[in-house]
Amino acid sequence: MRKTSGLVSHRRRMPAALALLLAGTAVAVGPAFANAAAAAAQSTPAHPLRSAGGVLLPGGFFGTHATGLDQVDEIVEAADRALRGAGVRAGIGAMMQHTIYVKNGALNPLDVLNRFHAVARRLAPSLKAQPSVGTILRVPGFENARTVVGLDLAAAPDGAASGLARVLFKFGPQEIGQSIATDRLVFSAGLEAMDFEHGTLVPTIEQQVDVVTDKLVHTLKDAGVSVDHMVSHNLYVAKGTDPLKVAQLFQASLHAKLPELAAAQSVGTLVVVDGMAAPDFMLEMDALATRGDPASARRIPYEPALPVSKAVAVDGLVLTSSIDALSQPGESSMPKGAKAQAVVVARRVAEALKAAGGSASNLIKIKLYVKAGNDLPAVRAAFAAALRAHGARNPAFTVIAVEALEDPALECAAAALADANPASPR
Repeated sequence: MRKTSGLVSHRRRMPAALALLLAGTAVAVGPAFANAAAAAAQSTPAHPLRSAGGVLLPGGFFGTHATGLDQVDEIVEAADRALRGAGVRAGIGAMMQHTIYVKNGALNPLDVLNRFHAVARRLAPSLKAQPSVGTILRVPGFENARTVVGLDLAAAPDGAASGLARVLFKFGPQEIGQSIATDRLVFSAGLEAMDFEHGTLVPTIEQQVDVVTDKLVHTLKDAGVSVDHMVSHNLYVAKGTDPLKVAQLFQASLHAKLPELAAAQSVGTLVVVDGMAAPDFMLEMDALATRGDPASARRIPYEPALPVSKAVAVDGLVLTSSIDALSQPGESSMPKGAKAQAVVVARRVAEALKAAGGSASNLIKIKLYVKAGNDLPAVRAAFAAALRAHGARNPAFTVIAVEALEDPALECAAAALADANPASPR
C-alpha cells in the first residue's frame, strides 16, 4: 500500500433498515473492458485447493451463465463441488469467510444476498445455524465480460467446520456471523456503519469511520481477542469518497481508542469500489486476527515506518499488504501501464514474502486488483509470468476490477498469502 501522507492509504431476511436503503437503488454501470469478451470462463479453479494455517483457499469463482441470479447458483455450486472434490465432506458448509462481488448496476445486492444464502443453505443446511462471515461489494467488472457475480472464500479443512467458534450478531444480518474462529485465527464479518438495532446510518465519513472502528473493537473483543491481535485488514472505500482521507481517519480513530496499537501493526489493503450493500455506505472493512500471542507475529515494517506492516508471518501464514509499483526512495519513476506495473508488483510481492521468512514458491493465494479500463486477463498473465520467474508455483488467484487504488497513477496492486512452512505438503 502507498502511504503518501504518512498514514495508511489505504438477512432471517435482511433487516428492514438495510432493505429500505437498498430498495430502488439506481446505480451506474462500470466501464467496459477491452478484449474481455475473449477471456476464458472461470467458474471453477484451474488448480487444486491450497491450504495454509489450517485454512483452505481456492481461487475465485466467477459466473458465466446467461442471467445474473443463475450465476449466483453457478458460483455457489462450483465452490461446493470444488471443496467436496478436495475431500471436504461438508462442501460449502465448511465455508468460513466469503466475499461476494457484484458487477455494478447488473443486479440488486439484496437479491444476490438472498439467493446466495438460499442456495448455500440448500447445499449445506448446517449454514443456517453455523453461518460464515461475509462481505458484499459492487465492482466495475471481471476478467470475463459475461460475469456479473463472483465469489472468494476461505474454508475449513475436512472435519474442522463443526469445531469452529462462532459469534452471531445480536442485531444485524442473521445469514452471516459476526465472527468465526479456528484454533488459530479469527475472521470478522464485513463491518460498516449501519446501526442495525435502531435502523440508522450516520451521514458523514468521519462518523462512519468511527462507527466502523467501534465495531471492529467490539467484534474482536466478543471473539476473545483484542485489536492488537489483528494481523490483516481490508478497507473498501466507496467511489466518490477520498480514499486517503478514509485511511487517515481509520488509523486516527483506531489509535485514539488503542494508543498501544502502534506496536502491533497489521498488513492492510485499500481499494476503491463502486459501493457495498447499501448506497450510503462509504466504507466497509473486514479483518483477520490471531488467537495466539500477538508478540509472536513477525511483522516486517515499511521504511520509513508506517501504520501498517509490509508483511506479517503468524500461525503458519505469511501475509502481505497490498503491494503496488509506486516508486520507492532511490528508484527511478514508476512504469506506466498495468502490465508493466504488474511485473514490478510481482517482484515486490516476492521480496515482501522473503523478508517475512516466506517464499514465492510457497505462495498459496493472490488477490490481484486491477484498475477499471484495463485488460484484466492480460494484466493477470503478465503478473503470473513475473511471479513464476520468482519461483511461484501456480497459486490460487482472484482477479477483480476496482474503480481506483490509493494513488491515481496506480493501475494494479496485489495482496498475497503464503505458507510459512516450506516443508508443508503442496
